[in-house]
Amino acid sequence: QLMVEEPVSVEVAPTPAATPINPDGRGPVIVMGDATRVRLNGGRGTFGAGALPSGSYTIQATFEGHDPRMAGTLEVADGETARIVCIASLRRCERR
Repeated sequence: QLMVEEPVSVEVAPTPAATPINPDGRGPVIVMGDATRVRLNGGRGTFGAGALPSGSYTIQATFEGHDPRMAGTLEVADGETARIVCIASLRRCERR
């Protein structure tokens, strides 16, 4: 005799949507720490500290005695201040 299992209903919580990036938004970026130079490379260009267009950036940092290197990533949201600290001993920059 063939047995048929009844389908089990499972509720799945909706995945929260990522905060949409305002294409016209800007967020101030403050750079602190040991780097001698920091550049933020994104889809709309390369920037230093200041008011940047909202979006994703790779952080390129230069530390004393070393060549520039990729030192992290950063998301800039409209109106949100982003502080990054660059640490020479780690040769890395992190959001704080």
